[in-house]
Amino acid sequence: MDQPCVVAVGCDTQSARAVRQAWLHHGQRYLNTVLATSEHSGTSMSVEEITQRYALKEAVAKALAVRSDEPWAWRWIAVHKSPAGVEDHDGVPAGAQRWSVHVTDGALQTAQRQGIDQWRAWSWFCGHGVTASGYATVVALTGAKS
Repeated sequence: MDQPCVVAVGCDTQSARAVRQAWLHHGQRYLNTVLATSEHSGTSMSVEEITQRYALKEAVAKALAVRSDEPWAWRWIAVHKSPAGVEDHDGVPAGAQRWSVHVTDGALQTAQRQGIDQWRAWSWFCGHGVTASGYATVVALTGAKS
């Protein structure tokens, strides 16, 4: 199998304060809008985790170059923590969490048009209080699957 080629890179930063406020204001409706069904694990998530997930989804949307006039749903992107011991890649920040990315519906169609068939994703969380933020980087690849 050939080595995969990078199609696009997406990066994002999300304020934990903004995520917390949206969650408090909209409650479960916010989570139902932002999270894919597979991300509702039945266990409570921290603001830190939701912030990282939202940053990852924004980074995926940037890598896909989603236009503001296109129909879009955050539920079309599901991100799940990769198991411990997953092979690290060069350039990953110390302490970063590896994630798997799964796209469906409109996000999948956009990815397929661009030849994207695999993702690499990392996120990390820094700061406390009003300065706390989630950071995410995703790399979209083509030629990764045989």
